[in-house]
Amino acid sequence: MKASWEGCTPLLTLIALSTGPAICACAQDSILLCNIDNTSTIYRAVTNGLFWISTNGATPVLLNQDFNVAFYGGASPTNLGLMGTFLLSDGTAAGDSLFGAGTFFNPSGASEQISRASGMAFFQVQAWTGNYSDYASAVAAGVCAGQSGVFSNSVASPPSPPPDLAEMPALVLTGTRGDGFSPGGTAGQAVAKGPPRRGARWV
Repeated sequence: MKASWEGCTPLLTLIALSTGPAICACAQDSILLCNIDNTSTIYRAVTNGLFWISTNGATPVLLNQDFNVAFYGGASPTNLGLMGTFLLSDGTAAGDSLFGAGTFFNPSGASEQISRASGMAFFQVQAWTGNYSDYASAVAAGVCAGQSGVFSNSVASPPSPPPDLAEMPALVLTGTRGDGFSPGGTAGQAVAKGPPRRGARWV
């Protein structure tokens, strides 16, 4: 759901005989589903994390290809809802590693609103390789997959730009099959990035 940048607009037209107050449709706090500004090259990082992959117990390397991702979020850590799923099988994940090894970029560029959040919200991320429609199917098939713990991250409402997932922990995809993965990252290697996007106005 795209964030509104129109601010809070009161309804000026009152319905006849109505005794209720005027309604105000306020923009909700939102976030960008991306980690393109994260830079930690530690695969156990608790914040500022990137996406990694490890096949058959090998040392994790930065994931250097497009991959599937599902994002969950909410105002409460015990009540997370699905915010978005990006799949290789339907093309919605095409280009999601555009900004370099270990990163995810939402190809649509849209921000996502978090209902009832105020300055902070809670998130969980699932990621997997292969042409599987969900995380559970990928795990059952033995392909590389991983799920973060629940973590908190700042969110913002207009006129402030939505933040990205700066507080995301590193996420290691593990499994016995890479399903098309060709090692391209190196443990501890600096991450090549595209142009910085923090503070950009997304619509």
